[in-house]
Parts: sequence; structure tokens; C-alpha cells
Amino acid sequence: MAPWSQTVRERYGVAIYNFERKRTPQLSLCIGDTVQILEKCEGWYRGCLMKNKLQVGVFPASFVHVKEAIIEKRGYGLKVNSSCLCDSIK
Repeated sequence: MAPWSQTVRERYGVAIYNFERKRTPQLSLCIGDTVQILEKCEGWYRGCLMKNKLQVGVFPASFVHVKEAIIEKRGYGLKVNSSCLCDSIK
């Protein structure tokens, strides 16, 4: 198996299919969930849910539509304008 690598272009995405976690490292997704993508490996992404960043895990790359996001730096955190993330599922 190839090693995990940090993503460069794939940073955020929207789930286009439901994915039910079958093992501990996997992350369940519901259609419309917005995810932050951290790493990729052989057709899988590792990331977290934007609505709850404590939920981290792996999920199939084909279950997520990758979108560009506008990130605005605000103080110590980042504000993500996710309106462009949801355009593809309307």
C-alpha cells in the first residue's frame, strides 16, 4: 500500500453519496456533508466533517465532489466560505 500524502488541490468537498463506516478509522458521510480533506491514498481521503472536526476518518474519494473554497483568515482561526461548496448539490 502506498503511503498517505498531504493533499494540495483537494482541500474541501461535499459528500455526493452516503457512506456508512464499517471499521474504526472510517468516517461516515451523509449526502451534503462538507468535509475538510487532509490526506489521500489510493482512492481514499482522510479528513474531518466541517460541522464537527472531532469526527476524523477515511472515506472513498469517489463519494466526495471536490470543490474550491474561499478561505479567509480571521484571527487565530480560518473562516471557510462554503457557499461555493454546496453549489454542486443544489
